[in-house]
Amino acid sequence: MKKIDCVIERPAKIAIAMALILMALGMTVVGFVLLPVIGVFMAIPVFVLAGYFAFSPRSQECTL
Repeated sequence: MKKIDCVIERPAKIAIAMALILMALGMTVVGFVLLPVIGVFMAIPVFVLAGYFAFSPRSQECTL
């Protein structure tokens, strides 16, 4: 793995997490307006996925 890949790995994960949080917030708002129960339950896995991306460990190649 190139050194530049390790430099942009963490900001890329944070950017993905922020995009997922924005999508989940949008799904929550739409869920409250259109489908009160189903919409919120669809947004919960997106929040979990955003948390995974935000707090995921670095790859093995970059820790060396």
